[in-house]
Amino acid sequence: MSYLFWRKLFDDKSNVINPHLRVAFTTGAHHVDDRVFNSMERFSDTQVMVSFDAPDAETFEAIRVNAKFDKVVQNLQKFRDISTRERDGATVMHISVMKQNIKLLPELMRLAAALEVPINFQPVVAYPIDHSLRGLRLGPAEIEGWSEALDEAQDIIERV
Repeated sequence: MSYLFWRKLFDDKSNVINPHLRVAFTTGAHHVDDRVFNSMERFSDTQVMVSFDAPDAETFEAIRVNAKFDKVVQNLQKFRDISTRERDGATVMHISVMKQNIKLLPELMRLAAALEVPINFQPVVAYPIDHSLRGLRLGPAEIEGWSEALDEAQDIIERV
């Protein structure tokens, strides 16, 4: 979809769009303005997938360059509140699982539970190659702790 299409869709003056239209989009949630939040109110079913790759500011901002962790959390909460308030919508935390965050999956899952949003996992297996879980040169030191993190994440899933 083109950027201009989205601007038209979220333009408050546009009332030619069916309010029963199901709107679904993925966002980094760091360059979102009030126009998007206000426009979401016009639709009865809005599905928002927020890309979210770390449970702490330092790791998050290293992965999502130019994004601010606190701002993205705040925007995710706004998306959640609007999409679920007397609507059929949903907001989901979309996690790209990569070398940089695989050990943080338990903390990410706890954060999602605290924020009351479901999780979607997408393993990074191709590009960027320095993030890929499929790297042909992964040695024991590089994957140390992965199994324990995955086991802990599985335990959290079973409890929640």
